[in-house]
Amino acid sequence: MTERRPTYESYVYRNLWAFSGNSCPGQLEISKERCQRIIVNPDSAELVGEIAHIVPYSKQPGQPRQIDGWTTQQRNDVSNLMLLCKTCHAKIDGKQWKQWPKERLEDIKRRHELKFSNALSKALSQAGLYTDLTSMYPGSFASNGYTLFSEEDKIEAEANDAIKTYDDFLKDLNQFQTRVSKLPRSARSVLHIILKYGYIKDASLRIDTWEPERHAVASRDEVLADLYILHNKDVIYYYSADELGEPEPISVNLGKGHPFDDFWEKLKELGDEDLQRAILDADFTAFDK
Repeated sequence: MTERRPTYESYVYRNLWAFSGNSCPGQLEISKERCQRIIVNPDSAELVGEIAHIVPYSKQPGQPRQIDGWTTQQRNDVSNLMLLCKTCHAKIDGKQWKQWPKERLEDIKRRHELKFSNALSKALSQAGLYTDLTSMYPGSFASNGYTLFSEEDKIEAEANDAIKTYDDFLKDLNQFQTRVSKLPRSARSVLHIILKYGYIKDASLRIDTWEPERHAVASRDEVLADLYILHNKDVIYYYSADELGEPEPISVNLGKGHPFDDFWEKLKELGDEDLQRAILDADFTAFDK
């Protein structure tokens, strides 16, 4: 029986095309000189690009980068999709698909989309058009957050009549999701760097002020601008050297308080795949079980 062709939410099309720059991300790393480079032919308006799945749409075993148990929703989520030319699409799903594992394709997608999302934001701003690009990445609330706060933690908190209950934790976590979902894409990328490379001190997650610049694919001024956005949106505490003489470490603000003492330790134990999904796409179902 032939599988039905995938269908996508409207925001998926907007997202993929807006951040494609009408260019295939495979031209430097996949098919190179054979890459068709553009997604839409500007002369004929012919669509030469295709939506490619990282984890395949088909649930049949033996497919490239197959992961058992993934739902159709996960497979068709924008975080699992790339806009490629036909040549590069065929190559990543062809006989040598193992050269293109999930992590490598996700990294190519992330770097390509980040470049054009930053450029699009600047162009719209310079033109005086403040389009809400974050609406393309609305994200999702966590439904249980059991990756961070397990069923056992919930039972223990209730038994000990803890000040911070499981319901408080889930509420704080999803308030954090709301703040993340309203951030520009570039600011989310800087936040991901902070969460990934930060260190824990006094039950707080911190990072030295120079560290985000070291890991970001952006200029110093662009990183500083995103740090100020994160600070003004009450996501991090950031004070510049001009204000304090010596730069203080950046601290991350989850909400009204940490839901439990080892929250940041548990967060840093997550794989980078889940952390990227949660922060870059504001998809906090990455914390669910």
